[in-house]
Amino acid sequence: MQRLILNSAMDAVIIIDEEGLITFWNQQAEQIFGWNEQEVLGINLTDTFVPHELRASFKKGLEKLLSGDDRTILNKRIEINGLHRNGNNIPLEVNLTIIHQSGGSIVCGFVRDLTEVKKAEAL
Repeated sequence: MQRLILNSAMDAVIIIDEEGLITFWNQQAEQIFGWNEQEVLGINLTDTFVPHELRASFKKGLEKLLSGDDRTILNKRIEINGLHRNGNNIPLEVNLTIIHQSGGSIVCGFVRDLTEVKKAEAL
């Protein structure tokens, strides 16, 4: 049931474990980024849609977030650029939250493609 709900969401829903490995990738994430769930499960998030020039800083930020050293970006809408599988940049709005469970913590990312919004703003 939960998978059906997450797959029907209008935003991409991406869940990673404490190692930064993708454990869930919904259908909207597939549409936005061009990778299907089977291709990304178990892969580090920074190796998917994070632009190459931002991967090192993104990885450091994720480590700080997971260690609890920096939680300033949680539960806020942040605009970043992402990378489609074909190499095109995508303007994104990201909202991150951490869920603590008995087996550790997970990070849930809710991602919205802002391409159409940015086109409208440019008019």
